[in-house]
Amino acid sequence: DDEFFLSSDANEVSDTAVSVDVLLGLLDYMGKALHIDAGEGRHRLLMSDSFSSIAKGSRAGKSAKFSRSSLKNLAAHLGDIYFTTTGNWFGGVNLWLGIGDDTLTVTSIPTTAPNRTATSIYAGPGSDV
Repeated sequence: DDEFFLSSDANEVSDTAVSVDVLLGLLDYMGKALHIDAGEGRHRLLMSDSFSSIAKGSRAGKSAKFSRSSLKNLAAHLGDIYFTTTGNWFGGVNLWLGIGDDTLTVTSIPTTAPNRTATSIYAGPGSDV
């Protein structure tokens, strides 16, 4: 069972990770693709761009895309995030967007039949679509 925190301010340790409800920070420094292979078990993923004023979904005029296994097209200068597991994401998958005018399309959510994963997307301030 693992917990993954993606953000410029992510600094959790195993003792505090289970109690984190909100993750703050930026994804603006992630210049290359990130691949997470969580393996077996019950996992949790938190991704935060909450402090960013850079609009996400601005890569060649395309919407950012959130799916059961990826977060893509964040911005022209940012890499995509891929997350897979042979277990499940029953600990939850959470995404916080920033104060820019973000454009996000949700195409699917993480599932492990017959169950679904609690998936939360917090748009933040801005004229988001």
